[in-house]
Amino acid sequence: MKYQMAAKELHNIEEWAAFQVKPSKFVVDSDAREIAELLRKEGYFMVDRTIKATIPIKKDRDFSRLCRIPLERINKLENRIYEIAKQAFLPDSRFFDRTNTSDDEKRGSICAYVDEMKSFYICRFRGEIAGFLEVLPDVENQNQAIIRLAAVDEKYRVAGVATSLYAGAVEKCREQGIKKLWGRISSRNMSVMNLYASLGAAFSQPLDVYVRR
Repeated sequence: MKYQMAAKELHNIEEWAAFQVKPSKFVVDSDAREIAELLRKEGYFMVDRTIKATIPIKKDRDFSRLCRIPLERINKLENRIYEIAKQAFLPDSRFFDRTNTSDDEKRGSICAYVDEMKSFYICRFRGEIAGFLEVLPDVENQNQAIIRLAAVDEKYRVAGVATSLYAGAVEKCREQGIKKLWGRISSRNMSVMNLYASLGAAFSQPLDVYVRR
């Protein structure tokens, strides 16, 4: 079974009419009230608001001091990576196809998303993979990179794994001459928002996610 839960972008009412078959999931600008009202009338429900978080990589700021746990780059998808992902991403709206998407369906979508990772960073704690983070080049801006996927085992979050992953990724990007590192996060995920803020991130471009009831 192929899992595909990618959302379609909807920027104006005219685009709505262009969909011969209406998809189950849309992403719209947060200030697009007319579109939001249309979606609600058509049986869609807002499940999340995501925000772009951008970390400027400045020469005068050293993030290496925040890396309590060293990063390793690997290109092998071990079972442990899937375990962490399924645990961390189950409430993530990226893997909702509708409001009643089953946990099994979401896990299938999560695994399909993880399958696409080719090379990524990990942190180990007491010999076990405690978290991972994937950075990809931004094809629209060669001076920027994107955090596509990142997760930490819940039991290791107090050990500084997340901070080490993100700060370490910033340092890796600096070595490559990249000026900005960004990712899109749920506004409900305050722990990750606070982590980005601690790294000097700026927040912009809120988008709302709608799925069918």
